[in-house]
Amino acid sequence: MTSRQRCIDRESKYNVDLSTNRTKAKIVNFLTRKGLKEKAEHIFDSCLIKIKQTEMTKPYDLRMEPALVIEKALDNIKPLFETKSIRVGGTTQQQPILINDSRGLSLAVKWLVDAAKRRSERGIATKLFSEINDARQGKGSAVKKRVDIIARIEASRSASHFQK
Repeated sequence: MTSRQRCIDRESKYNVDLSTNRTKAKIVNFLTRKGLKEKAEHIFDSCLIKIKQTEMTKPYDLRMEPALVIEKALDNIKPLFETKSIRVGGTTQQQPILINDSRGLSLAVKWLVDAAKRRSERGIATKLFSEINDARQGKGSAVKKRVDIIARIEASRSASHFQK
């Protein structure tokens, strides 16, 4: 490895410290608009505080760390497949393809932030908090998007034998 190449350190599955977590970086990067990354970090930190406050109202044995709440929400959103358009004999068909963890996480974060922005509540931190809570429970727009993709893949299952 030459000195100019970076070594990408993959995060540990058990690393729940969001200050050094790649998940936090992805969420903050998707929240960043017009180069205001500090503002995006402040929004994310406000969301973490709201998650922690709601977890404190629960009984002690049911409480979760905010990082684990976000990981659970993203696991409920993260897709395993996506569809790719292929041309077969003059018609275009949707072909399901397996995606890796990194791509799945990127899609999950993108869908989470987009769904949060579309909510009708006041303040992006509140919207993000509500969407994370809904995704954690298996509800919400972001989870619905994953379910829609699964339904699309099930519908196009007949064309799966064309995969190369």
